[in-house]
This record gives sequence, C-alpha cells and structure tokens, in this order.
Amino acid sequence: MKGFMYILQCSDGSYYTGSTKNLERRLAQHQAGEGANHTKKHLPVKLVYFEEFDRIDTAFYREKQIQGWSRKKKEALINNMPEKLHDLAKCLNETSHKNIGFGSAQPMEVTMDGSDSAEPTEVTMDGFGSAQPTEVTDAERSRSGSGNIPNGWMETTLGEVAKVIMGQSPKGDTCNSIGEGIPLLNGPTEFGEVFPSPVQFTIDPRKTSQKNDLLFCVRGSTTGRMNWSNETYAIGRGIAAIRHKKGYELRKFIRGIFDFKLQQLLAEATGSTFPNVSRTQLENIEIIIPKNIKEQTAIAKILTAFDDKIELLQAQNKTLETTAQTIFKEWFASAPLSNHSAPLSNHSAPLSNSTEGNQEAERSRSLPDGWRVGKITELFEVRDGTHDSPKQVEKGKLLITSKHLTKNRLKFEDAYLISEKDFKKINKRSAVNQYDILFSMIGTIGLTYFEQSENINYAIKNVALFKTSQNTKWASYTYLWLTSFLGKHFVSTNKSGSTQEYVSLTSLRNIEFIIPKEDILLKFGALTDPIFKKIKNNSTQIQTLKKTRDTLLPKLMSGSLRVEMSEL
Repeated sequence: MKGFMYILQCSDGSYYTGSTKNLERRLAQHQAGEGANHTKKHLPVKLVYFEEFDRIDTAFYREKQIQGWSRKKKEALINNMPEKLHDLAKCLNETSHKNIGFGSAQPMEVTMDGSDSAEPTEVTMDGFGSAQPTEVTDAERSRSGSGNIPNGWMETTLGEVAKVIMGQSPKGDTCNSIGEGIPLLNGPTEFGEVFPSPVQFTIDPRKTSQKNDLLFCVRGSTTGRMNWSNETYAIGRGIAAIRHKKGYELRKFIRGIFDFKLQQLLAEATGSTFPNVSRTQLENIEIIIPKNIKEQTAIAKILTAFDDKIELLQAQNKTLETTAQTIFKEWFASAPLSNHSAPLSNHSAPLSNSTEGNQEAERSRSLPDGWRVGKITELFEVRDGTHDSPKQVEKGKLLITSKHLTKNRLKFEDAYLISEKDFKKINKRSAVNQYDILFSMIGTIGLTYFEQSENINYAIKNVALFKTSQNTKWASYTYLWLTSFLGKHFVSTNKSGSTQEYVSLTSLRNIEFIIPKEDILLKFGALTDPIFKKIKNNSTQIQTLKKTRDTLLPKLMSGSLRVEMSEL
C-alpha cells in the first residue's frame, strides 16, 4: 500500500510533517480544517515537500524521523540543499563525516538529531509537565474508605469505561488481495511493532476497528499481543478492538490497563491447549481507576511520553538498518562492473554454495581487479551451540536458543538458567564474544543478532555462531550479507527437514563471500560500523525506557503513584 511523507508550511510560517496513503485527499482535508489541530489553527497551508514510498509504514517512519529535525534541517531538505543538510547533521562517529565515493548509497542523515526524545541518555520524569506523579502515602489511601483504593479512585470493570468489539471473519468469497474494500486483519500475523500491515481486503466487513483503537489478540498461542489501529480495519474472529468511551485521548490509559492486567487475564483465559478470551471476560476485568477523567488523561500522557520515545528510537533503528543494507547492496551486489573503486558488479544470481572450481574461476573473472570469491571459513570460524539439553536451575547462567533472537536484542527474560558447570562446558567450544554474530539454524531459520556488548554472560544452544570477533573488519559485512537477499537465498536453497526445517553447520561453513580488496573493505566498515554502534545505543535506550515504564506502570495503574490534582 503506497504511502507519502509530506511537509506543509502553515500561514504562521511553521512546518507540519505528516504521512498519508492519499496525498491529494489529505492536503484537501488540511485546507478544509479537517486535518491536524495545528494546521486547522494556521490556515491556509502550502505543500512544500513530499516523498513517495511503497508502504505506508515506511512513510510513517520517515515522518517520525523528520519530525525530530530542527527547522533549519527541514528547510535544507525542502530547498534541496543536501550540503547544508549534511552540515546540520550530527555525525555518527562524532567526527566530521566525509563522502568517500559511496555513490547513491551515501546516507543523507541517519542520526535524527534535533529531537530531544531521540537521544534519551537517561530516563527521568522531567518533561511530563502537569502529569508529574507523586507517591501516595498510606494515610491518603485510608481516606478513600478502603485500604486498597486511593482517595478519588473507584472500583469498576473494563466494560464500564471501554467499548469492546469482538471481531467476526467475513465470508471467504468477499476477501481479496488486490485492494478491493477495506483492509482485513485476521490475527497477529499482520501485527507490526506498532501498527499492523494487512495483506487481505474485504468488500463485506462484519466488524471493524476505528483509528486509535487498541487491537487485542483473543485466540490461540498469541493471545494478549497488541497493536494500534491506524485506520479503519475489518477485524476477524481472532482480534478485538477496544476504545475508551470518553475518547481516543485516553487510548494509552486503556493500554495501561491491559499491560497491568494481562497476566491475570491470560491466567483466567479458557482453552485446554491455547488460551481464548471472550468479550464477557474482557468486559468483566475488575479495575480501579481515577474518578476524574483529567487524572486518567494525565496517566495516559505519562505512558504516551515513554511510548513515543520508544517508537521514535525503533523507527530510527529501522532507518539505520535500511541505510546499512542499501550501502551493502550498492557496494557488493548491484553496482556496475566498471566501478572498481568501491562496489561489486552486477551478477546474475546470489552467491551461495559452489564446489565447482570452474564456477568459482568464472565468477572471479567477472569481479573488479583484486577481488575474488572465497569461503567464509577463510576469514573466521563458524561454530554452533550445544545440542544437549542442560538441566534448568534456579540460579546460574542464561541459555539462549533461536527463539530468543531478535534483530537488535536477545530476549533474556524468556531464557532459563543453567548451572555454572554446564555453562563452562558449552563455552569450551561455543563461547560468544563481542562482535560475534548469532544465527538461528533450526525452526525459524535466519534470525540474526549482532553481539556488540562487552560483557557477555550466556551460552547458546542450537544456534550458529559466526566468530567475526576473530576478524572484526568482516563483522558488519557478514551481518548484512546474512540479512540481505543473499542470505535469504542461501537459506531457501540449503534448508532441509520435513517436520522441522534446519540449515546444517556444514552448509554454513561452505558459504562463499565476495572478498574485495582490503582498502575497500576498510572503507565499507568505516561507514557501516558507526551505524551499528548507533543501533546498539538506541536499543539499550529502548530497553531502559521499557524497564522504567514497566516499573512505573503498576504504580500508576494502582494509584500508588498519583498525579497531583492541583496541577491538572
């Protein structure tokens, strides 16, 4: 679904940045005072810049990037002055950034400077304005008439404060994948980090969500997963749409209720194998909430402040990785043969395994001078984790498997502990070091994680280990190869297994890389290494924000941390 990022100049000279699927219609809405509150107050508006994308979520991420820019940077973009845009950007490695012949792969800006929320070096409660919370004393609780309910709060149920719409799947013959009707969500397979990405449509929606509704999975093993409805969707029987009866401004308050009550809800869910949650169960969730809507709104603003910072950093990481992949593709997958100063020439098919010497010689002859094809094991070792099943213990070291791998972090919270003895045994052959790469080789093949931490305190099981710490100049190249179309092609042509798919260690060790000249590889690393460092820093900040939010959440939703009513 096509999307646009656009910048409007308002009558007072200010700029408004947005994203939309239909630029002409959205511009007309702004001019008619039916767009955003800011443009409504400063009519007329003028379209001064736009970019077109293949997907609306990509346009949304670009919108969030530019919203964090300073006015001067926006004007440099609007006036097509990349040299000024470059000068105004913070350099990734805190030194003056110079183009060194990277062609179209040169990133215009990947740091999103100018936004305080993009660089939260520490998490404090500053900046929440009137929503500044304070601790509630036991005396204040006792004044409410109940030892568990703060003064000014009340007992109620979710159904009293929120509307719950249970999904209903449309008939199969009304569904399509060509864009007819409205987008259809069948379950969390279409869920993204924040918003869903539908792949089906229906001309006969039975139940629908509205923009800003909370989408909640109510069936199966993914019960409890949540997303936000960013437009009207037809919702199938696996999803419920939930909205506060007093307006969308309180949507984050509703999300706070679900985050706070989720484990209790899942424990009470029906179903022998997988949990199912009914409308009655949702509506009967017992909660305590402030009687004053302004206090509910203030709580929502605090949660929104955290969520906005997290979403901005996630969007920034997506932009950073896309930039790194673009550079990799330009340098090593799609540039013309005659350009020997940097990228690789075109080649007819991705390189994977080949044992035929004549094929290798033929491909090497098509490369720039000084470039060649070689096995990955010429550069560093490829190992794997234990295949044993160490016993779980209450106190010990973490054991990481493929299900704990994500792009930018390991899900330590889902891993179990093993004994110190088992930990040392595994790490005799499979110790993970800084700048190594983990790769899932069984089940969901191809999940890739680049370990940049100095302190590593876990062992691995059924996970491939690319020991790029032995030759660090190949670290970013290897990660980008594995996550690019080259890596996907390798997986599709080398996986085995009928019940559970896997890629063998032998196949991984037979991966072939295009090996450029040393100076080219070093220049490539000089550009991409700071990008990965930035991604790592952002990911650390995201986890800090999430932990702080998770610490505050039960206090805010139980009333033990109160918003000062005098400041509302």
